[in-house]
Amino acid sequence: MAQMLTHISGDKPVTILTATSGDTGAAVAHAFYGLENVRVVILYPRGKISPLQEKLFCTLGGNIETVAIDGDFDACQALVKQAFDDEELKTALGLNSANSINISRLLAQICYYFEAVAQLPQGARNQLVISVPAATLAI
Repeated sequence: MAQMLTHISGDKPVTILTATSGDTGAAVAHAFYGLENVRVVILYPRGKISPLQEKLFCTLGGNIETVAIDGDFDACQALVKQAFDDEELKTALGLNSANSINISRLLAQICYYFEAVAQLPQGARNQLVISVPAATLAI
């Protein structure tokens, strides 16, 4: 997703704004770290993630900025939603997300399910049930 976004945006600056309850923050930070014209802002609930999770994304610096919010993950997510609801802000910052509200995050995962089906014997494919953990569905 990081490489695709930088390719599509070209020289236009992009700000990735995302909320995390821990693991997404580290994944996003490391995926976008050091990319030109990309600023990453990660909101996370102060004191509600493990010290290791916090170190994985709060110590990078460079184009990665982190903001500890006094509240829970839902409070962080509410701030992200508020920013995305502001059309002027979205345009001015070239706002984008790395949470599941970004379709590219979901599209990349779709191939896993097709691969799982392809590995099953033909007769078992109709019996397959895939359950996808969806957390908050970025709602």
